[in-house]
Amino acid sequence: LAAALGGMSGCAKVEPGQGGVLWTAWSGTQDDAYTEGWYFVAPWNKMYTYNVRTQDQREDLHVLANNGLSIKLESSVRYKAQVDKLPELHQTVGQNYYEVLIAPAIRSEARQVGGQYTPEEIYSTKRAAVEDEIFKAVTKSLEGRPIVLEAILVRNVDLPDKLKNAINEKLEEEQRALKMVFTLNREQQEA
Repeated sequence: LAAALGGMSGCAKVEPGQGGVLWTAWSGTQDDAYTEGWYFVAPWNKMYTYNVRTQDQREDLHVLANNGLSIKLESSVRYKAQVDKLPELHQTVGQNYYEVLIAPAIRSEARQVGGQYTPEEIYSTKRAAVEDEIFKAVTKSLEGRPIVLEAILVRNVDLPDKLKNAINEKLEEEQRALKMVFTLNREQQEA
């Protein structure tokens, strides 16, 4: 029983969807990443595990539009760690790499991109362009890091109620004007 317990104390398990990094007392972080399974690890060494599946993090981004109005963008960030580069990630950043690398880059780039658009464009016509520009800027700022950024999706744009109502009224008026032009053209063709 003592031998079985002693043998198990020297085992480390890397769960499905995880990668492992081995730290040894004599030589520090090892260069190899470990995939799922059981590994013998001496009691004085430690196996650190990382989630290597695609993860989704919700992020509230506060940006200033080009007219100075504060806008809140509710977004989803999809990312994952590169399995083969886990030792590098472990040595340079650690397990809280989202908070250290990804979140600050997203917040910074979102402010820069948001400042190029009007609130109306962010709310209605240019949402996809805003997403794309933020994604490209963050990908560039994380270049060379052992992280894969898969997507940044803007799920909701939160504007002050008065501005939201004004934008909706303007869009309705534009639709009415287009309908009137269509009706006049049709009547002209019928005549």
